[in-house]
Amino acid sequence: AALVAATTSSGLTRSSWIASVIALDGSGASWGSVVSETAGSCVLAGRLDKTRACRGVVTREPPSVHVLAKCLHGRREGWTSVFASDASAALDDGLPLPDDVDGDDDAEDD
Repeated sequence: AALVAATTSSGLTRSSWIASVIALDGSGASWGSVVSETAGSCVLAGRLDKTRACRGVVTREPPSVHVLAKCLHGRREGWTSVFASDASAALDDGLPLPDDVDGDDDAEDD
């Protein structure tokens, strides 16, 4: 309960770090309410273009906003990334890069 920030009457968080990171959002999404919140991240519910549901994943370190839009394909639905304020954080899978990416140990071919 201590990690959950106070919310305004519309359901948006009043947490100062979340508000400052949301300022980085350039997706044009309108945010409605907090879905979940921890000490270092927050998930917001919102809409893109007033028709598509979206979720915003806000992270404290590095400060970034990742916007995921709901997509439908037949009877299947899922989420697709439509905006990231920090591309390096959005593309990072958390795994270390191997020293030898191409398999040749940077040796010159003779």
